[in-house]
Amino acid sequence: MSMLTDILDRLSGIAAVKDRVNDLTIQLAEMRKVMVEQQKDVAGLQGQLKALIQMQSAAVKKQDR
Repeated sequence: MSMLTDILDRLSGIAAVKDRVNDLTIQLAEMRKVMVEQQKDVAGLQGQLKALIQMQSAAVKKQDR
């Protein structure tokens, strides 16, 4: 009987690990989506910053003339 109980305990432990892995997989997919959105936002901000720097540079050059 002890051997059967041991086997059942191990199987239930494996099921718990499988459930946890599935949960973590879902969380990882959600985190990837968030990271992709953040990367898009950062790329947009970089473009805006470059445009502002160019505008400021052009304004300074115009004042120097």
